[in-house]
Amino acid sequence: METGGKTTSEKVVFLFTTFPVASETFLQREIVAFQRAGLDFRVVSLWGGADSWNGIPVEKAGLLTALAGILWIPYYLVHKPRVFWQFLKNVWLPRSSGILNWGENLLGAGYALRSAKKWRQLGTTHFHGVWASAPAMAGWFLSELTGTPFSFSGHAYDLFERGGDAWIKGKMKTARWMRTSTNAGKSRFIELGADPDKVLIVRRGLVDMPGIQEKRMPDKPVRFVSVGRMVEKMGYARQIPLVKALKEKGMSLKVEWIGDGPDRNSLENAVTEAGLEDIITIHGHLPYSEVEAVYREGDCFLFTGQIDRNGDRAGLPNVLAEAMAWGLFVFSTRVGAVEEAIRHNETGILWADGPVAEDVIVALSDPELVNSCRMAARSWIENKFDLQRNLGPLVERLSV
Repeated sequence: METGGKTTSEKVVFLFTTFPVASETFLQREIVAFQRAGLDFRVVSLWGGADSWNGIPVEKAGLLTALAGILWIPYYLVHKPRVFWQFLKNVWLPRSSGILNWGENLLGAGYALRSAKKWRQLGTTHFHGVWASAPAMAGWFLSELTGTPFSFSGHAYDLFERGGDAWIKGKMKTARWMRTSTNAGKSRFIELGADPDKVLIVRRGLVDMPGIQEKRMPDKPVRFVSVGRMVEKMGYARQIPLVKALKEKGMSLKVEWIGDGPDRNSLENAVTEAGLEDIITIHGHLPYSEVEAVYREGDCFLFTGQIDRNGDRAGLPNVLAEAMAWGLFVFSTRVGAVEEAIRHNETGILWADGPVAEDVIVALSDPELVNSCRMAARSWIENKFDLQRNLGPLVERLSV
């Protein structure tokens, strides 16, 4: 395959927990960008997923594949006894990160036992785990069994939930490099003991930039948009008192929530109990083309994320960056890596803690502020969120 006069023939294996996932369009965009760059890669989904996506074959594994790894134990006891016992010592008991994280890592290790010989015979040149849990364990174990280098990505969930992945220190020590998408992510890697020189900040991004439209704040109603999974760390419940206060202060508004998750039912009940069902519309999950249509018609974006009870938090939410690209005026809490993109009164409005209705009213009464923030936010996106450009350093490393 050729790109820009350069021929690439590398066989990179991207290891996902599940691919595709409806709420992870940012990962799908990256696969498209790698494809456009001419990288020769394979996609592996360790748990379910589809047989193909966008014309790209997906190797689906699963529990049976992981369990089949047990059949390879005698082989590796003879041929790789040191490696096998090292990994058995590492993963045979759960750690403080909990049973789920342990199960994910066992899944990755089982897949590696089952598939290592195949990938070695196919001449694979690099394994990359897109998350620091099961995919990184699969990459780590595959690397030890085949001698092929591996790398992995770590983001908010992997790095903070219950203190982060329990096996991450061993993975960091052996990995050729680690990728994260924010300065906050790199700081967390270093806090966990990573060599700073091995941690790459490679931001997410958009493959194609939308055309930004002129938006004038209407007299009524103002359309607010929130997009993301309905889980505690996204802080949807914090918007209910905000919307109620704005309504009581006389603002005419409509709020659209796009997303699904375990908290959806409780949020629907809370909206009804607050008497806001005529203002807050909960769409659930929508195809991305329909999400874009909501961005196009929206005026403002609300992000009210928080640190949840297990320590998890969003990093720099991709939906926030998408809203900036579409020209929405952003209101956000200060959490995770949000402040890397949102500067108060420059690219949006930041709340020190929870959302404040008066801040919304004051900001929207200043059309000059709204427009300057929108333009500055779009400029930030064009400089920092161009996916093809952002992934260039990864393409180079994966092509070695």
